[in-house]
Amino acid sequence: MDKKPTGKGRGRVEREKEPPVAYKKSILAAFARQNSGRKCPVCDGQIAIAEYRSHLDECRAPAGDDCQVICSYTKEQAILLRAGSPVVLDENDSTESPQPKRTRRSKRLVVVEELEVKVEKEEEVQLSQVSPLIDPSELFREEEDEPQPSTSFSLQPPEVSTLRKRRSSPKTFDGARVKDEVITAQKLVEMIDRLTPKEGGKKGRKEDPALADEPEEAVLANSPYFVTFALRIMRRVLTTRRSDGRLYDEKFWLNSDLRMMSKFLHFSQSARQLFLRLFLRKPQWLSVEKLKQRYSTLANIDEIIDELIKCGFLDSDTSLKSLEEALEISDSHVLRKVSKKYKLDYNKGKIELSKALTTFASSQKSIFGTTGSVALGMLKELKVEIGKVVRVQKDVILFFKVLMTLYAPTETNSALVVDSARYHVYQELLFTMLQVENGSILLPAPRPCPSIISIYETRENLFNYVSAKELETRILVATALGKVEEAFAMACDARQNLISCSPQIKSDLSNLPIHTRKFTMAWVLMRCCGHGSSVLEKQKKYSMAVEWQRFLLLSDELRSFCPDNRGVWWDRMTLNLDAHLKDRDEAGDMLKLAMDDPLLMDKERLMLQDRAERTLKGDYDKKINIDSPRKVIIKAPTLTKNLGDARVNRFMIRDGSSEVECSVEEVVRRRYMQNEGFSTGVHDEGASWHTVFGTIFYDVIFDWKLEDAWLSELQSCPTDMNYSLYERRETAFKERFEWLAVAEVEGLRELIEETWETRSRESNRECAWTIFETPQNLLDFITCVPRDALCAVLQRMARNYRNCRSGFPDLTLWDAEKKIVAVVEVKGPGDKLSTKQRLWLDYFSRHGIRAEVCHVVGQFV
Repeated sequence: MDKKPTGKGRGRVEREKEPPVAYKKSILAAFARQNSGRKCPVCDGQIAIAEYRSHLDECRAPAGDDCQVICSYTKEQAILLRAGSPVVLDENDSTESPQPKRTRRSKRLVVVEELEVKVEKEEEVQLSQVSPLIDPSELFREEEDEPQPSTSFSLQPPEVSTLRKRRSSPKTFDGARVKDEVITAQKLVEMIDRLTPKEGGKKGRKEDPALADEPEEAVLANSPYFVTFALRIMRRVLTTRRSDGRLYDEKFWLNSDLRMMSKFLHFSQSARQLFLRLFLRKPQWLSVEKLKQRYSTLANIDEIIDELIKCGFLDSDTSLKSLEEALEISDSHVLRKVSKKYKLDYNKGKIELSKALTTFASSQKSIFGTTGSVALGMLKELKVEIGKVVRVQKDVILFFKVLMTLYAPTETNSALVVDSARYHVYQELLFTMLQVENGSILLPAPRPCPSIISIYETRENLFNYVSAKELETRILVATALGKVEEAFAMACDARQNLISCSPQIKSDLSNLPIHTRKFTMAWVLMRCCGHGSSVLEKQKKYSMAVEWQRFLLLSDELRSFCPDNRGVWWDRMTLNLDAHLKDRDEAGDMLKLAMDDPLLMDKERLMLQDRAERTLKGDYDKKINIDSPRKVIIKAPTLTKNLGDARVNRFMIRDGSSEVECSVEEVVRRRYMQNEGFSTGVHDEGASWHTVFGTIFYDVIFDWKLEDAWLSELQSCPTDMNYSLYERRETAFKERFEWLAVAEVEGLRELIEETWETRSRESNRECAWTIFETPQNLLDFITCVPRDALCAVLQRMARNYRNCRSGFPDLTLWDAEKKIVAVVEVKGPGDKLSTKQRLWLDYFSRHGIRAEVCHVVGQFV
């Protein structure tokens, strides 16, 4: 009798219970099958499942009757073999081909006698004269005319690697087809000339097929200044001869470099504009939606981006494979949504949310013990929320920075970033070009400049130098942001690259003139190592810092690079040994060795001599003897220090019936003019003396005929001004000094008025024209200085400009009627004299010019 259903089972017939599935045994069986593997039909070996496919690809020896390897091809070769032979059309033959027609759908490139013809996606292509087999060696011959870069030196990390090799392919950019022909520098120059107006003309040729119907003037007006200047930079690099008469033409560049320039020239006007805007920004991922908002004047920005991606100038979001990069470009709204999906606390700021997501992704593991699956899923979620993003391709960035470096090496020097990590040298370069173009500034460099930097014998040397500059810039930016671990890791890369550089390369670079040697990779990598030692000191790793400083100072093959930094490195090393590591004996040995360094200047020797007095207690040979300057102490009212700003002391002076705030230098200037009988006084820190030097010796300093002195029209001074100013102009300097020693006032007046009339609108390194309102005021100041003293001061500047250009006293005071002059160094409460200031005060005093240091004591009110 059947049982009636009861309780919760009412209405259903109870089924007979089945035994549970042994899940644990099933998983173990799966692992067993993985370990047991499969039998290889080629070598008859038992191969694990995970390794079976890769093993089968590598196993080439035929074995047995089941499998016999007749021939092996790469993936690309196999695709071309399946595509069959190319289509051959005879214009004179209108008869049908006896071969049967075949239809094929392909997205690949069919190679016809080494030419790649792009077949549109899903387009039907008729193939005739199909051959069953094509010799792969005929299809994949390497380009014989493309030189291979040497691998003797490569910079790390890979972000600064040289350009990857690309195969050429005819592409179409807005109707302008890049012809499949050999690209030469001359053809590129002709293309540039068609895009830009000719020198002195108002019109140029139309260059954008999309604007073909517009008037020619409208096409040129639509070109922003940075596009015009980029074309100008490219043309100058290709057409200006080096010192040996050669050009940076197709013999210097790789074919991939020339093709990249050709692609850029074939871009539409809007594509060139967008690319350069992105190039001048930070090299990071950017949201397409935000780009549309920022550059709303560009129509069809999606099409422009697709054009740049197809040409390899931009990376699409398929290249975004790093969770850290995705988190960096995500805003708070996106991070909150993703955090909510992973059930994390989303009520935090962007930094906290990024850290929480990173920690969660790294801590979660799959059943196989790996940690990448969660991070991959999180990356996909972020990419969905962020939307379409792009980034300028890193090799493209490097190449365009190479072009700008060749155009203006002094204005793109990474040393400019040392004082300000936010300084963008390439943006400033184009902005300076704009100022020169519209007449905002006038520079002393010849325009156009007849020469170009000529020290790079090979493309590899040039790219290594630019890569080293990028590495130094990233070190400085990371240090400024407090990312010391990241900065030190990059400094380690720089040191390893410097060590791996062959002795022959170092020898060749050290034989260059010192004013051009600073544009080499070894010079920049030495600076990077110096930044690394500073990072170690910030981390209080003094033993490692000393080891790095020994490497910089005691390597004979590196002695000729960065001589200006040696004094600072010696001083830091002895300080670390003495004060931090308490090794006074070693510190004393290093001090004696440092003071015998022939590359040190007087200011550095005096700095080390001061340290030796405290460390060695007289057990050393004194190199420099200077007298203590005359001291003057005055009192001035000051406000309280705790006013919430960065200034420690705020001095007050009476101006008519009221009191106003002023600097400590203004307090001293007014006191000297009221009490010491001076009619004129300026707080210029030596600018008045530099103006005298630049005015009297203008034609000597800014000589256009010197080789390698002028490398671009954007220079405010010659390249050899800091290092070999006097040596390369010794004869001219001696003749001018002989004339100055005996020159009459009228002769001085003629020279000053001639220079003032022709150069007073010019912005150069030496002359601060605003200090002296007229040539007569400048002449009055010169006549107040004893002639012997004037010649002595100017000779010290000329002979060692690099180390004597700074350190001048703060104030310069004179009276034209009384023929008196004085220099005063101003020191507020707690300030001390530097070694350069002590040397200048001593030098002025020794040559009969009144020189004092005035200490200001504050009286709180």
